[in-house]
Amino acid sequence: WFIDEIWPKVKKQDLSLHLAGRDFPAYLKDQEDEKIHIHGEVENAIHFMQDHDIMIVPLLSGSGMRIKIIEAMALGKAVISTSIGIEGINAVHNEHVIIADSAKDFAREIIDLSTHPEKVIRLGENARKMVESQYDNGKIINNLVNFYSGL
Repeated sequence: WFIDEIWPKVKKQDLSLHLAGRDFPAYLKDQEDEKIHIHGEVENAIHFMQDHDIMIVPLLSGSGMRIKIIEAMALGKAVISTSIGIEGINAVHNEHVIIADSAKDFAREIIDLSTHPEKVIRLGENARKMVESQYDNGKIINNLVNFYSGL
C-alpha cells in the first residue's frame, strides 16, 4: 500500500525511504532504487531509528501494541501511523503522533513534516515526554504494586 499508493506522491520531494525488518518479500526488494533503501534486518533497531528523522507505520491490519513505535517515540522521533498502527498506544493526533488513514492524507503528512522541521522536533519532544510519563517501566511497576496492594 505504501509503495504503490503513497510513495509515488512523495518521491518527487527530496526524501528517501529506508526500510528495515527481517524477511522482506522479493517484490519489495525489487523496488530498491536511489530513493528507496532496503536495509533488511538491522543489527540495532535503536541505532537505525536514531539515524532517521521520521518513522512511518502504514499498517492496514493487525492488533496489539507496536513496541517499535513506543521505542521511536521514546527516542523523540516523529511518527506517522494509521489508526490501526497506533492502536493500543495512548497518543493524540498532532500532539504526539500524526495519524493518517488514507494514502492521500499519509502522503500529505509526510510532505508536511519534511517541510516543517520544527513540527518534527515538537512531535518528537511531545512523544518522548508522553512515553516517559505513561510507559516508563518503573511507573508501570509502581502502578501494578499499588493496584494489587489495594485488593
